Amino acid sequence: MSQTKTATCMLCEASCGLVVNVGHDEAGVLRVLRTEGDRDDRFSQGYLCPKAAALDDVRLDPDRVTEPMRRTRGGSFTRV
Repeated sequence: MSQTKTATCMLCEASCGLVVNVGHDEAGVLRVLRTEGDRDDRFSQGYLCPKAAALDDVRLDPDRVTEPMRRTRGGSFTRV
Protein backbone atom coordinates (compact mmCIF):
# COMPACT_ATOMS: atom_id res chain seq x y z
CA MET A 1 0.00 0.00 0.00
CA SER A 2 1.37 3.42 -0.88
CA GLN A 3 0.76 6.83 0.65
CA THR A 4 0.98 10.31 -0.80
CA LYS A 5 2.76 12.93 1.31
CA THR A 6 3.62 16.58 0.79
CA ALA A 7 7.10 17.77 1.62
CA THR A 8 9.63 20.52 0.97
CA CYS A 9 12.93 19.89 -0.79
CA MET A 10 15.83 21.30 1.24
CA LEU A 11 18.66 20.75 -1.27
CA CYS A 12 18.83 24.42 -2.26
CA GLU A 13 17.41 27.83 -1.38
CA ALA A 14 14.39 27.40 -3.68
CA SER A 15 12.72 24.97 -1.19
CA CYS A 16 10.40 23.51 -3.82
CA GLY A 17 7.13 21.93 -2.74
CA LEU A 18 6.93 18.18 -3.38
CA VAL A 19 4.22 15.55 -3.63
CA VAL A 20 5.84 12.22 -2.77
CA ASN A 21 4.28 8.79 -3.19
CA VAL A 22 5.93 6.33 -0.77
CA GLY A 23 5.59 2.62 -0.16
CA HIS A 24 7.52 -0.41 1.07
CA ASP A 25 9.40 -2.71 -1.29
CA GLU A 26 9.63 -6.52 -1.01
CA ALA A 27 12.34 -6.22 1.68
CA GLY A 28 10.22 -3.85 3.77
CA VAL A 29 12.39 -0.81 2.98
CA LEU A 30 10.47 2.46 2.67
CA ARG A 31 10.93 3.70 -0.90
CA VAL A 32 9.90 6.74 -2.85
CA LEU A 33 7.77 5.46 -5.70
CA ARG A 34 7.19 8.81 -7.39
CA THR A 35 8.13 12.45 -6.78
CA GLU A 36 6.27 15.34 -8.38
CA GLY A 37 6.18 19.08 -7.96
CA ASP A 38 3.37 20.35 -5.72
CA ARG A 39 1.09 22.49 -7.89
CA ASP A 40 -0.42 24.00 -4.72
CA ASP A 41 2.95 25.25 -3.42
CA ARG A 42 2.83 29.04 -3.60
CA PHE A 43 6.50 29.41 -4.52
CA SER A 44 7.42 26.52 -6.83
CA GLN A 45 3.90 26.09 -8.30
CA GLY A 46 4.56 22.52 -9.44
CA TYR A 47 8.13 23.02 -10.68
CA LEU A 48 10.52 20.19 -9.84
CA CYS A 49 14.26 20.31 -10.54
CA PRO A 50 16.39 17.19 -11.22
CA LYS A 51 17.91 17.34 -7.71
CA ALA A 52 14.50 17.05 -6.06
CA ALA A 53 13.48 14.26 -8.42
CA ALA A 54 16.54 12.26 -7.24
CA LEU A 55 16.06 12.74 -3.47
CA ASP A 56 15.54 9.02 -2.82
CA ASP A 57 18.78 8.22 -4.68
CA VAL A 58 20.59 10.62 -2.33
CA ARG A 59 18.93 9.07 0.72
CA LEU A 60 19.91 5.53 -0.29
CA ASP A 61 23.43 6.31 -1.55
CA PRO A 62 25.86 3.84 0.09
CA ASP A 63 28.50 6.61 0.42
CA ARG A 64 26.14 8.93 2.30
CA VAL A 65 27.35 10.09 5.72
CA THR A 66 24.72 8.97 8.25
CA GLU A 67 26.51 9.68 11.53
CA PRO A 68 28.96 12.27 12.88
CA MET A 69 32.52 11.75 11.63
CA ARG A 70 35.90 13.23 12.54
CA ARG A 71 38.86 13.50 10.19
CA THR A 72 42.01 11.91 11.61
CA ARG A 73 45.55 13.14 10.99
CA GLY A 74 45.99 10.61 8.21
CA GLY A 75 42.98 11.99 6.34
CA SER A 76 40.62 9.12 7.02
CA PHE A 77 37.43 9.42 9.05
CA THR A 78 36.32 7.83 12.33
CA ARG A 79 32.95 7.87 14.05
CA VAL A 80 32.43 10.43 16.78
